[in-house]
Amino acid sequence: EEENIALPSVVHYETLAESYDEKLNIYCQERFLSLIKKFENGKILDVGCGTGYIQSRLNKDVVGLDLTHELLKRNNGKSICANAEKLPFKSNTFDLVFSINLIEHVEDPYKLIMECKRVLKKNGILIVVTPNGDMEFILDIAEKFNLKLPEGPHKFLNSKEMKSLVKMSRLDIISFERFIFFPKRIAGITGFFESIERFVPFFCLFQ
Repeated sequence: EEENIALPSVVHYETLAESYDEKLNIYCQERFLSLIKKFENGKILDVGCGTGYIQSRLNKDVVGLDLTHELLKRNNGKSICANAEKLPFKSNTFDLVFSINLIEHVEDPYKLIMECKRVLKKNGILIVVTPNGDMEFILDIAEKFNLKLPEGPHKFLNSKEMKSLVKMSRLDIISFERFIFFPKRIAGITGFFESIERFVPFFCLFQ
């Protein structure tokens, strides 16, 4: 664990922990939450749960996992400190596994996907949300304007890389979407941008 805790991304989020919730883009979190709720069922694992914003807003009992101690101290839900690339759960345990904005920070994205697959029950659902690597320039601008959390060490995946990774894992892709064309909720405006996301996928910030 001492070796894991020294990972640059973990050090970044340990440092950020005190202001983490203040810096969260709540509009984005609510969009992520609405996606997860579509598949909310049975036993659920949140891989990379952080302080538990989404975890705490689900109706089901959710286990959260993160490698950052300081974030977990602020998580009031059921959580465990562990490495997402070596999940401390038996195979075929969960009906739904989701991971929000984590895969771009791990050392081996393929290993993360395979571990999530391992702990899923047969016909279970895996949801992975990550920034759209095709839009990294815009994501950098959004960070400068405090529209998203400071990213820290990362390697964004573009849409081709993301699809390839899932296919390598021999998972069936039920749906691949890109969303959040407009990064902030503004009354009377945000709804319009949400309605046209499907027509401008290459300009969306997340996948």
